[in-house]
Amino acid sequence: MQRRCTVLFHPGESGSRKVLHISSGLDDISRVQWQIVAVTFLTTAFLFFCVFKGVRVMGKVVWFTAPFPFAMLLVLLARGISLPGAVDGIRFYIYPEFERLKEMKVWAAAAMQIFYSLGPGWGSLISFGSYNMFHNRSTRDAVTVPVLNCTASILAGFVVFSVLGFMAKRAGVSVEDLTVAGPSLVFIVYPEAVSMMPVAPLWSVIFFLMLFFLGVDSCFAYLETSVICLLDEFPKLRERRGWVTFVICLISFSVTILFATDAGMYWITLMDWYCASFAVIVVCFCQICIFSYIYGAGRIIQDFQLMTKRPISYVWWVIWLAVTPPVLLCILANTVLSLSGAEYQGQTFPTWAQDVGWVIAFSYIPPIPAYFLYYFCCRTAGSFTQRIAACLSPSPAWGPAEDRHRQEWTQHRLKHPLRHRLLHPGLCAAEPSTSPDELLNAI
Repeated sequence: MQRRCTVLFHPGESGSRKVLHISSGLDDISRVQWQIVAVTFLTTAFLFFCVFKGVRVMGKVVWFTAPFPFAMLLVLLARGISLPGAVDGIRFYIYPEFERLKEMKVWAAAAMQIFYSLGPGWGSLISFGSYNMFHNRSTRDAVTVPVLNCTASILAGFVVFSVLGFMAKRAGVSVEDLTVAGPSLVFIVYPEAVSMMPVAPLWSVIFFLMLFFLGVDSCFAYLETSVICLLDEFPKLRERRGWVTFVICLISFSVTILFATDAGMYWITLMDWYCASFAVIVVCFCQICIFSYIYGAGRIIQDFQLMTKRPISYVWWVIWLAVTPPVLLCILANTVLSLSGAEYQGQTFPTWAQDVGWVIAFSYIPPIPAYFLYYFCCRTAGSFTQRIAACLSPSPAWGPAEDRHRQEWTQHRLKHPLRHRLLHPGLCAAEPSTSPDELLNAI
């Protein structure tokens, strides 16, 4: 039995050699795996044809790509829980080791999982939110999306661990001996478990189709975000949206060729290790500060009340002002303190690779102070104090883009003025002024 376990549960070496042709390190690129390049090209072409026309095409495609993974998860779950040993895997999944909760790196990993799966700080939520109708219940969406996201993650855990329990029972080992993370779980351990099932090709096709459409949905979001940012910043490019999408896809495809080399898995691990660590938390912290303090939580709540036509609870106001910013700072500090050097299958990357990873991580941050300095020097006037005050105050241009909505928004502000932009509208609304000019200046 021990010999059988050795053959069965050490597929990393054979998988690395036969599938990835993995080299000895990051600097040993050796050759390009053209079959991986070809598949990447087909995937990029699929993304291009889905995105280049905007929501007119993508909006129809996601009606299939979004629910399909959920349906496949349910199918795989139904199959997984029917396997012998599935209960052992599920028990291992749902009963936590409470001692591990004392480790700060566990909480850092949990926070990173949310930033990965939900996508705050990447721009995709804001980009897709811009397609909503003006009078949309955004507060409902803000609750529904995280609930669905966490539900899918929990469901996926049941799918994975039910099959791992079956695999462990068949090999006569504990589930803990099989628990791996990252690409090894998705592309080596789980497929090997699926190969033991009856009608294995069917379950393999279902599993990898599910993975494909999950990845495609994520790529939709980030590709559309890049396109929208360019089109909003340079409106003249809107007539050439197809070409903008093509150029972004071409650049993305060219960069991913590095990941199709023999050292590709090392570079993927390096990017994964540093790109979504503390940089995205810094971006989220800056967003919540602009959202809550510069534009003003009170103004935001007033805007939501106009758009949703419903009162906004004080809970949102407290969360935006007093809960989310310190929580993000704690997550940032915890992540920085618990972040160790990147490694792959126990092999720690060399110092120069760690330095490259830190450069990649910090590359997200310099544009933030750089734009602040540009705005301070080129877009403001007056003394130093006046310039700082202008940088930390909401711009008069901020507001609805369409004229009819802006007029409605202006009338709402005139009717319900605020004493201060940080205060909840229901807490201390200002008395209506007899001077419309003063109210417009306050807006």
